[in-house]
Amino acid sequence: SSTTALSCVDGFYLNANYVCINCNTVHPNCTICTSTPACTTCTDFYYVNADTCAPCSNHCRTCTNSSLCTTCESGFYLIEHYCQPCTNLNMYWHECSYATLEATSCLPGAYLDTGSCVPCNTIDVNCTTCTDVSTCTACAQGFFVAVSNSACTACSSHCLTCSDASTCTVCSTGFFVSANACSPCNGTLSNST
Repeated sequence: SSTTALSCVDGFYLNANYVCINCNTVHPNCTICTSTPACTTCTDFYYVNADTCAPCSNHCRTCTNSSLCTTCESGFYLIEHYCQPCTNLNMYWHECSYATLEATSCLPGAYLDTGSCVPCNTIDVNCTTCTDVSTCTACAQGFFVAVSNSACTACSSHCLTCSDASTCTVCSTGFFVSANACSPCNGTLSNST
């Protein structure tokens, strides 16, 4: 004997044979549907259109139709029903609130300070990554983060990459790493014709 259903949980619809069928058979982005079958709710980035799901405009998380966005995906803000990148407001903003005109997170190379993104190179001209006003976590080529004060400190002479003042790992052209320091290459190159 087979079992028949009288009703189905959300995400399924009851077909003519009293079997619960997943709404994603109506449309892959359909989450709630009727037994017609007709989609009544879609996943983010889609809206209900003619009993199925249709895509919202670019970067739009929720919308009522293809040209009327109501919320944007992360990293974008809503203006006149369209999603614009937070970097339009400030080049260092990653996520933002257009309602308050404040950043909620920053792109690499800046830190968040009271709704604003401050470039790391304001801490130290050679700082490329930081977590706050006093903590540089990465420096430009030829510099390293000093453990004592989080400041960018120059590597030894001819050293492009170092972990501290006495440990070089990459040297400039014409030099090679020897005993954690840069030594000049002594060979000469000749052109053969």
